Amino acid sequence: MPAMPAQLVRINEIYETDLPAHTAQRIGALARVASALSRRGQVAAKVELANAALLNLCDLLYEPDDDGKPANIDVTSRILVPLPWGRVGAKLWGLRTTEARCLRYIMLARSASDDAWLRYEDSSRNWIVAKPLKRHALTYLDKSPITTNEWRKAWASTRTAWAENMAVG
Repeated sequence: MPAMPAQLVRINEIYETDLPAHTAQRIGALARVASALSRRGQVAAKVELANAALLNLCDLLYEPDDDGKPANIDVTSRILVPLPWGRVGAKLWGLRTTEARCLRYIMLARSASDDAWLRYEDSSRNWIVAKPLKRHALTYLDKSPITTNEWRKAWASTRTAWAENMAVG
């Protein structure tokens, strides 16, 4: 029996932590990914890893403080914790630099959309929450998960010599 690809091992590690019920529902997708050990399966595993990171980020962002307001978002909607696609956050979230770079590419592209969950502000170089309620964010993530096509486009765009020398931030 062939060894499990490294991406699937890392996804399993993420899913073995205490996760919310809506994240656990995605475990079924991992079983399908595990059965396809081709390159296609590896890309699907990376997409699943990115989607799991976004769901966990959603839980973290909307975690309430003692006053009931989100503890990890300031009054201007700026995100106060390291993001999975950031220079510091990638390792904390269990992503490789190349995966974080792809995720950042995707999130920046999505940021320009009218219905974006998170937006990047060039002027302040900060990410802000565009959907103030967790249920709206979860609806967005449920209806708009990262797709294989998005990942492949991001991978192709971030695998240049220029991109590899560029810092993720």
